[in-house]
Amino acid sequence: MKKLILKSRWKNFAVDVPGQPGSDHAIHAWAYHGQVNQCFYFKDGFLLSAKNKDYCLDVSDSAFKNGTSVGIWKKHGGINQQWQFEDGFLLCAGNQQFCLDIDSSNGENGSNIQIWTKLDGDNQRWRMVREGQLEKEKAWKQTFILNQNNNEALDLPAQRDRNGQLVHTWTKHGELNQQWYYRDGRIHSALNPDYCLDIVGPVYKDGSLVHLWQKHDGPSQQWIYEDGYFKCKANPSFCLDMDANNKGNGAKIQIWSVVNYPNQKWTLKTPEQLQKDLDKAKEKAEKQGIKEAERLAKEKVKEAERAQKQAAKERAQAEKRLAKENEQAEKQRAKEEKEAEKMRTHRFKTSKGQTFCQYCGVEQRYSSFGCDRAKGHNYVLQKVGDNWEPVCNKCGYGPNYSDFSCQ
Repeated sequence: MKKLILKSRWKNFAVDVPGQPGSDHAIHAWAYHGQVNQCFYFKDGFLLSAKNKDYCLDVSDSAFKNGTSVGIWKKHGGINQQWQFEDGFLLCAGNQQFCLDIDSSNGENGSNIQIWTKLDGDNQRWRMVREGQLEKEKAWKQTFILNQNNNEALDLPAQRDRNGQLVHTWTKHGELNQQWYYRDGRIHSALNPDYCLDIVGPVYKDGSLVHLWQKHDGPSQQWIYEDGYFKCKANPSFCLDMDANNKGNGAKIQIWSVVNYPNQKWTLKTPEQLQKDLDKAKEKAEKQGIKEAERLAKEKVKEAERAQKQAAKERAQAEKRLAKENEQAEKQRAKEEKEAEKMRTHRFKTSKGQTFCQYCGVEQRYSSFGCDRAKGHNYVLQKVGDNWEPVCNKCGYGPNYSDFSCQ
């Protein structure tokens, strides 16, 4: 028999026997250290203490109910001392509704070990690991397995390390359910290296799904990593394949004939390499951000210059329009003044020995008076009695009636 560690998935705890085993001696959960008081032998369903193989794990008083403590008792063969290890659970042989459970109320060293209804919490999930195996695993290199089609990671949904759990791809987030060990031709889950990628069936045909299964020596868990492909060792014409019909989160993983498509190629990167890539991407993004900020600043300066030029142009155009308008206004004013002056100027005409204005009829001696053309009279000399007098040839009025409008 080989010594085993009962290692919990929860908080790095292990089943620990404090002191020397004796009847009704309590056990508890303690941070894993690998000493003999954390070692057991699993034989015929009994979990025997490595400190004293006459003692084994025992459900107190055979009381199969939530919260019943588990301790060390001298082996007597009763059903309350028998256990079944199934898919990460240590089930009570006397009542398989209950399993070995760590009281999670405080999560510190010394937490009580009890039985509880199977709920699938981390405090109920166990590994039965050979002595020294955990130390060996510390040297294993964890890797992310990234699909070259979309750079998503091979992912174990909801961190479920159990037989038959299908796998898929998901956006990288770095948790343990996306980390793997490629060792001895197997792809072990870093969440629980006792489980490996395995071909369902196993049936070697296009579309056969890939799931997680406890490690065994069968060929369905053997893979050859070559040129980016994970080829099936038992039939290298098939390889690990991401369903190309779904390139986003949740794409199923299967095997398919090797056809040299990117959804069949995988890149292995350690967490350090992935972090380095992320740092480079961040640095690139920051540089790109600085470059973009500089570009925007330059564009802003150019835009300001363009705005200034446009404003200066519009200002010059406005000034030009205003100067032209002023010039036109001045010309109009001069014209109007000229017209006004013209209207005020007499046009004298000599006729029959008299000089008079043909527009207002006044004699030249009254030239200091402004000429009134507004009424529109047009005077000519007409014989009135013995004299020639100016009379409008349109309305017949003389100068004395020049205020009247010309009819």
